[in-house]
Amino acid sequence: MEPSWKETVVVLIPKVMNPNHPSKFRPISLCQTIYKIVAKVLVNRLKGVLPRLVSEEQAAFVPGRSISNHCLLALELLNKFKVSKSSLGLLALKVGMEQAYDKMSWRTLELVLRQMGFPPRFSSWLLSCVKDPKFTILINGQLSEDIKADCGFHQGCPLSPYLFILCSELLSANIHQNYKELGVPICGGGHPVSHLLYADDILLFAGTSIPNVRKISSILEEYCSWTGQRVNRSKSAILFSKRTPSSTRSRLAKMTGCRKVEEMDYLGIKLAVRRLVKLDFGALVQYARAKTLLWGVRHPSLAGRVTLINAVLLPSSVYMVSHMLVPKSVLNEIEKICRSF
Repeated sequence: MEPSWKETVVVLIPKVMNPNHPSKFRPISLCQTIYKIVAKVLVNRLKGVLPRLVSEEQAAFVPGRSISNHCLLALELLNKFKVSKSSLGLLALKVGMEQAYDKMSWRTLELVLRQMGFPPRFSSWLLSCVKDPKFTILINGQLSEDIKADCGFHQGCPLSPYLFILCSELLSANIHQNYKELGVPICGGGHPVSHLLYADDILLFAGTSIPNVRKISSILEEYCSWTGQRVNRSKSAILFSKRTPSSTRSRLAKMTGCRKVEEMDYLGIKLAVRRLVKLDFGALVQYARAKTLLWGVRHPSLAGRVTLINAVLLPSSVYMVSHMLVPKSVLNEIEKICRSF
């Protein structure tokens, strides 16, 4: 591939309202048009074989799989956390990776492609798209000097998510081959669910024992050593079943280095071992209110208001209702906001 095709401008998109640290920005790569065409052709070739290569635990970007499957499965497992009478207890560990796409090793990708049996010629095409890009960062309207990367997949490239899930298959393969005893069965005699993956979102399940936590730590250490990833402890959290003793919770949370929580957000839904009430959906209502206030100052037409509501406000509410029992009072509040807008 021509080196000029891989020249990329990176823009920084704030993740929060008032970002005060580089980690609060999301780098998005603005790739060359010709590069995107080539990458899209390779993606179309790659999509057809993904269902055979990627395990069922990975639901992102694989044709025929849906985010809803993981949401509903996670909710079923959390229901098990509520009703389980086991004195041992259960745990769910949400693992957040630090700049997951930017730290993925190119050498790992090369080995994964070879191990999965991709033809050498096709593998070389994929690697030529990924390796040795040239970045310039747009900061305050000015372009920085050229930056050469030695690892990572740039966000904004059509290939990046597909190559990332191929590399993340190392995590699933390791658990299936060496840590089969982990997992939580949804019902008696059912197949235990040890982990759920959605791109770089990782959710692990196990019984609350010290050996299990040590195994989970080993899994993550091995995965990070293979791929160049790094666990972000501030984004990670551990949640326990109702009957787990408090002393056990504190000890295991300290071993993992993750904060102990009573509820966690996963793929846009809230997981908790208690019944959710109106206050738990305050962020959804606040999001709707903030958006309407922002749009209101621009004085859109009636047609524009209807379009904004249908395209932005309602999808988030419909997504939540599709996966959870949302109190009627919350839905009434959102409807009231839409009507007043």
